[in-house]
Amino acid sequence: SLDELLEAVVEWVRSEVVTVSDATIAYRGRVAENVLDLVRREIAEGAAITARRDVLLRDLSVTDETELALGIRDGSIPIDANLLSTLRRLTDDRLSVDAPDQRRRGGATDAAS
Repeated sequence: SLDELLEAVVEWVRSEVVTVSDATIAYRGRVAENVLDLVRREIAEGAAITARRDVLLRDLSVTDETELALGIRDGSIPIDANLLSTLRRLTDDRLSVDAPDQRRRGGATDAAS
């Protein structure tokens, strides 16, 4: 499976590249490892997050995040509990893929409560 292939590459980077004595190569290996982990999370969670985002945006009567931002800016979307809940969920979902460590340390869910 795609996930198994990515896991094999991640393990190779961890064992063969990140552990080298050359600091520049080791750093680049850690960057590659992080990118591969992000790709794995996107594959695993991306479709569900996109579907949930679409429902949340539709509930606010907008089609995308740009329209949401413009509506907030021009005042056509009221800043209320529903909007704040939606923004928390969108942020939390994004963090779950892009920066799961931030989410665990009290990202969008805990900080906004």
